[in-house]
Amino acid sequence: MLINSLIFICPIVIMVLFLLSESFSKKIILFGSLFQLALSSYLLFFGGYTFTFFLLDYFALLFIFLTTLIVYLSFLFLYSEEKVTKLAVFYILLVEICLICFFSSSHLLIFFISFESVLFPLFLMIGQYGSRSRRIVAAFQLFFYTFLSSFSMLLVFLYIYKEMDCLHMYVLHFYHGDLYTECVLWFGLFFPLAVKTPLVPFHTWLPEAHVEASTIGSVLLAALVLKMSGFGFIRVLLPLCPRASVYYSSLVFCICLVGATYAAFTACSQTDVKKIIAYSSVVHMSYAVIGVFNMDTLSLESAIVAMFGHGFISAGLFFSIGYIYNRYGQRDLRYLMNMKLKLPEVFCAMLILAFMNTSFPGTVNFPAELGIFLAVFSKNALLPLLLCFPLIMNGVFNITTITRICFGPDKLTQSSERVEELVESHFILYSLVGFIILFGINPSIITHNLEAFVLSL
Repeated sequence: MLINSLIFICPIVIMVLFLLSESFSKKIILFGSLFQLALSSYLLFFGGYTFTFFLLDYFALLFIFLTTLIVYLSFLFLYSEEKVTKLAVFYILLVEICLICFFSSSHLLIFFISFESVLFPLFLMIGQYGSRSRRIVAAFQLFFYTFLSSFSMLLVFLYIYKEMDCLHMYVLHFYHGDLYTECVLWFGLFFPLAVKTPLVPFHTWLPEAHVEASTIGSVLLAALVLKMSGFGFIRVLLPLCPRASVYYSSLVFCICLVGATYAAFTACSQTDVKKIIAYSSVVHMSYAVIGVFNMDTLSLESAIVAMFGHGFISAGLFFSIGYIYNRYGQRDLRYLMNMKLKLPEVFCAMLILAFMNTSFPGTVNFPAELGIFLAVFSKNALLPLLLCFPLIMNGVFNITTITRICFGPDKLTQSSERVEELVESHFILYSLVGFIILFGINPSIITHNLEAFVLSL
């Protein structure tokens, strides 16, 4: 139990020591976050414990491991590439604490508080450390879209407390209301989670937030914060509203199909690389949501793996473009070309990540999205055929983008000579590539304990 408790204590201890220390602050952050990563890895394969308000089951530990890994790599990037301030480190640690509490919560009040609290450090990160003039607008869009939409979730939880006199998540399986009430509760939960996924037409805050955020802000948002919605669908919505989820599954499929198609075609017309990656996230998260609401063992397992894998791929892509932007101050495809000579190692990692973002065989997205397609096809033969269009367009704009960045004619005013690269950049990018290939070749590393969890829903 002590080892399990450390996963909650570590980020708080690191934050306190960092704020009190001046001379050893970098060592405290890097070694502390590395210890958290090692601890979450141990718990993922050997741990798990139920506390009064927290639940460290395999599903929670999977995303806690992802959180600690991305936070550790974010600190490496911060100390190697950007000006370090105590506020920036404080915001990252605050996001990590909120995410760990969210993923491990077994109480609806903790779930809601964590769901909302993560907005405040993200709002401040984008508004204070954003890279462009519209960062304040983007920060307020993120805050108001996600904060205001969550009031319906609060009303649902208050109703559950009124009916069950308890907010522990285990009571969700014992709630048996009439179908009309369940449908109302379903919409009350689906709306805030759809906004944070985001699903079309609630997606407009995401590209703006990514474009204006710093590299680390984009990484945390895409790799971790977007996963909160999929986690909420599986942890809360399906157990509470199983009949309504079946009833409205066709509606969800239509929303996701239209959203994925719209995002894929919109990405083809963009010139900002971060905005292209943002629309790609909408495509992949739409596929994951389809897997969730198909509601069989294969599709739910595949949806969880898809969300988990997307965290690695999106983080790698944003780190790559962050390295390029820090050296050239440019993210526009019309000028950002010929990177194969200027940043060859980063170019190589970005090329691999772009192929991985197309669900290339041998990467973690391939078995995940293939599982979703097969599970959906067993119930509806038409939907997988329609889903092929955004999948093909996703491949087109990914390959087109990376081709222009790496092989296009040089239009930057800077010299086309090779730029010095840091060891940290190679470690960050290629460690993410390694995880993606490892989980793609052997997805049973992730799924070996998922079936038991999915069957318990």
